Amino acid sequence: MSTLYNLTEEVGLIVDADLPDAEKAAILDGYLSTGDAPAKVDAYCRLIRNLETQAEARKTEADRLSALAKADSSEAAFRKACLYEFLKRTGRDKLETERFKVGIVKNGGKVPVEYHGAIEDLPEEYLRVTFAADMDRLREALEAGEEINGAKLGERGTRLSIR
Repeated sequence: MSTLYNLTEEVGLIVDADLPDAEKAAILDGYLSTGDAPAKVDAYCRLIRNLETQAEARKTEADRLSALAKADSSEAAFRKACLYEFLKRTGRDKLETERFKVGIVKNGGKVPVEYHGAIEDLPEEYLRVTFAADMDRLREALEAGEEINGAKLGERGTRLSIR
């Protein structure tokens, strides 16, 4: 009789095999179909739970690193603004150091457009209109029995629940 540890190890070997996902799925299906299915499914669920836990830990670490990166970017932007103000206050457009050339330069790209009037006062050729379907209202109407050309209620998908 296989122990849960052995089953977990067997499942891990199948999942970690360097094979295309379709082949792994076929091997795993065959593995789960033979012998003590509940114990094998238990081992497989343990592996899934471990992967979910690992993914959550990695997401938490990524969030932590992202927050640090955002703080660094903010600090760099603040220091650039201070240097910009220093150059402006001292009347310099350029400054050269041993390692860097610093200068106040014009931004590239398209010239910004400023418009302070009412949107209704603009001629139509300068307006952009966007239409999108209101899926919530469509759903409500279809659920109420209305027939709308080209619209129908779809089927909910299924998922695996591991508790």
